[in-house]
Amino acid sequence: MSTTKKPNKKVSELLGKLNDSEPKEVIKAIEALKLHGNEMIIEPLVKLHVSTSNNAIKSEIETLLNTIKSTKVPPYVIACLQNKEYQSAHQILLSSIWNSNLDYTPYLEDIVNTAIAGDLMEAMECITIFENLEAELDEEKIMPPLIALNKYLNEPGLETTAKHDLLKEVALFLNHVNQTL
Repeated sequence: MSTTKKPNKKVSELLGKLNDSEPKEVIKAIEALKLHGNEMIIEPLVKLHVSTSNNAIKSEIETLLNTIKSTKVPPYVIACLQNKEYQSAHQILLSSIWNSNLDYTPYLEDIVNTAIAGDLMEAMECITIFENLEAELDEEKIMPPLIALNKYLNEPGLETTAKHDLLKEVALFLNHVNQTL
């Protein structure tokens, strides 16, 4: 997501420490970002999650993403979902959507498209997101993801897989909600 907002000095320093060669220092920086960070930290953390092989660092990033509460975060998470470079972090990002309890209803089509393009685990995270929706849904929010799902589910020659079945459940859920409007 392109934005002109720049991180403040403290956040900039902490983001710089994400490149430290010592994993303990990187983890300290991530812990500090939990307190001092803002929405600008999302992409650098996702980029680090994708590039590191250190499980402790990955775990710390996942904890931060799952517990972040800023209402400004959703467009940054969605931008990372749309970035093919972060494909290996898509499941973690989808998990953070339902764990954070933030309102992602404006992005339901993006979430569904990520699940359609992804694997079984991403489809599982997608259905969990829909099962945990607390926001009011209306036709304007339901129709784009429903159309995307129906297009995918009705593709000629599409194999019936566990992923297919999960996405069918999401479509049934959205159809049910649409009928109750």
